Amino acid sequence: MITMYIALAVVMTSSIVAGIEQRAIANTSCIILVNNPNPFNPARGSTNISYSLDNSSDVALLIYNISAELVYRSDFIAGTNGGNAGNNTVVWDGAVLNGGIAANGVYFCRILDKTSGRMVARGKIAVI
Repeated sequence: MITMYIALAVVMTSSIVAGIEQRAIANTSCIILVNNPNPFNPARGSTNISYSLDNSSDVALLIYNISAELVYRSDFIAGTNGGNAGNNTVVWDGAVLNGGIAANGVYFCRILDKTSGRMVARGKIAVI
């Protein structure tokens, strides 16, 4: 059985760690990733995207706009930050594939295991 933890700010749970409540979800293959700060302003900095992998794996960070267009991609090799077994934190500075900066809005983030093609984490990022 796979057990993953999702950090949520408003879910009723039995344990509170550093002011953030965590809830265990069993038998799931995808977790909700957490980014901080959220929302973030690319003109003032970047956002840290955190997620956990069961095994060291080649992964891709994919960010889509509200129209489901891929606006950013970053690949991570197994055994390096982003592809390590356990907790990973990667940075998005708001840069997009066309060389610009992400416009204000909501973006959808996916972490994809490149070997299996399985989505291992997902979440939303607000840009202001």
